[in-house]
Amino acid sequence: TAGGAAGGGNVSFGGTINGTTNFAESLTVNGGTGGDLAFTGAVGASVPLGNFTITNARHVNFNANVFADTVNQVAGTGNTTVLGNMTANVGGISMTTDRITFNGVINTGGQDLFLSAANGVTQTGGFFQGDQLLVLGSGNFSLNVATNNIATSVAANITSGSLNFTNGAEVRVDQLTNNSGTTTGITVAGNVTLQSTNGVITLNAPITATGGTVTLNANGTV
Repeated sequence: TAGGAAGGGNVSFGGTINGTTNFAESLTVNGGTGGDLAFTGAVGASVPLGNFTITNARHVNFNANVFADTVNQVAGTGNTTVLGNMTANVGGISMTTDRITFNGVINTGGQDLFLSAANGVTQTGGFFQGDQLLVLGSGNFSLNVATNNIATSVAANITSGSLNFTNGAEVRVDQLTNNSGTTTGITVAGNVTLQSTNGVITLNAPITATGGTVTLNANGTV
C-alpha cells in the first residue's frame, strides 16, 4: 500500500491485523519516503503473519505487539518506534531507517537482530532476545538494558557517535555477515562501552574507538 503522492502517503491500521493460518500469509506495506505508518492494534497476535515487510516509510509507530515469521523494515527516513513486544518466529528482525526506539521485548526467535540507523538507536524498556546483534550507522546507540540476552556475538560499525551495549550474558565481539556485508568487530567514531551483567567479555575481533575511549565491564573475566 502506498499513497498517490510522489513521496508516498500515510497508512494507518486502526485495528488488529491477523492471518488466517499461522505464518502463512505475508504483509508488505510501503509508505514511500514521506509517508507515515501507524499500527494501532496488534499485528499477528492471534494468527501470526509470514513475512512482515515495510518497504519504505518516514515515521513508523507500532503501538502494540507484533508477531510474524520475519520482520523487516527495508528503508526509512524518520523515526521507527516500537512500543510493544516484537517477535519473529524463525527469520530474525531487521530494521533500516533514520532512528529507532524500542520499549518492548524484541525476540528474534533465535536468529539475528540487525539495526541500521542514521541517527542512533535507543532502548527505553524491554530487552533484546536473539542470537547475534549487528548495528550499523551513525549517532548514539544506547542499548544498555541489563536483561538483554544476545546469545552469541555482537559487531558494530558506527561512523559517528557512540555505542553503549549491556548484555545479561557473555558479550562476545566477533565477525558477523549479513546482506550488508561483513563487519569485523566493533568500530565506532566515539566511545564504546560494553557491559556483561552475568558473564564475561570475549574479544574474537578488535574494538576500535577512533575518537573516544573503550570501557569494558564484566561480571567475570575479559
